[in-house]
Amino acid sequence: RGLRNSMALAVHPASNSVLQGENGIDLKDEDRPYEEINFVEKGKYYGWPYCHSDGQVSPFFKDKIDAADCLKKYTQPVVFMPAHVAPLGLLFYSGEKLSTLNNKLLVSWHGYKDAGHRIVAYPIDNRGVPSSNQYSQVVYGWDAKAGIRPMGAPTGLLQLNDGSILILDDKNAAVLRLSTGTASDIESDNRNAKAPAVSEAMI
Repeated sequence: RGLRNSMALAVHPASNSVLQGENGIDLKDEDRPYEEINFVEKGKYYGWPYCHSDGQVSPFFKDKIDAADCLKKYTQPVVFMPAHVAPLGLLFYSGEKLSTLNNKLLVSWHGYKDAGHRIVAYPIDNRGVPSSNQYSQVVYGWDAKAGIRPMGAPTGLLQLNDGSILILDDKNAAVLRLSTGTASDIESDNRNAKAPAVSEAMI
């Protein structure tokens, strides 16, 4: 109970832990509400629609509950992400090809605002639960550049048998493959004029 817009879901292959990436509502404050990653457990209540971010009361329910209720009555997220990043995909990476991502949780941020349109990675414990709000950027700088590429809009993530990762991009109707190799100079390569900048991924 109390989860909103659960587009991003993943089950850890060893522990069977279930994680949910939550897309929050749009408030007038550009920095709130935080997006969330929740560790989903039977019988828990996660606060929607009454609470958001770090124990803050939704403006629609200020006459019904207070901040203390948000912190005491509801299960808190395991991770707070920036507002409006719109997490739409989760992936527990277990391959060797992209070794720096091994045993990390990858999250696709679909949002079009400054913090969005990228893929990030979180450290996880042995249950698959993120151990910190700190993340590393995997694919970034995925902004629109006229005549070269559109802005990225990553959604689904899939690990292939060789350890590379497929990235689904819904707005641009694209399927991209993240792998090892040398980054191409897409700025001067007309063949890639419409390709998102996955080659800018820093791994």
